[in-house]
Amino acid sequence: MAIRFIGVNKLTEAQQAAVNKISNGYYPKVCRSLKKEVDISVQIKLEDVEGKRERFHIRIQVDQPSRLLSSHAAEWDLNKSLHRAFEAILHEIEHKFKTKPLKWRFLTKKIFKGEE
Repeated sequence: MAIRFIGVNKLTEAQQAAVNKISNGYYPKVCRSLKKEVDISVQIKLEDVEGKRERFHIRIQVDQPSRLLSSHAAEWDLNKSLHRAFEAILHEIEHKFKTKPLKWRFLTKKIFKGEE
């Protein structure tokens, strides 16, 4: 019923704060999509640490009793990679469980000529 972080200790204080803020923002969206509280694990790996920039590999897993959902994103920007990974997991939830809302035309009632 919480978010578990793996590999966050290699990040700076500002990057850790950004990871917490973005993850806590997406957690209610994931719970709302699945209609229950779930465990989320966020794994962060750094690549090319010797150069001027670092590449962030983000892997997100959602542990649910029926299925294990996961997504992956890799970018040079930490915030961008986190957003892409969480949007990918939301898209996968929508695809697997068909939680996308129905279109308006299916919700309208047909008016029969005899009822007026």
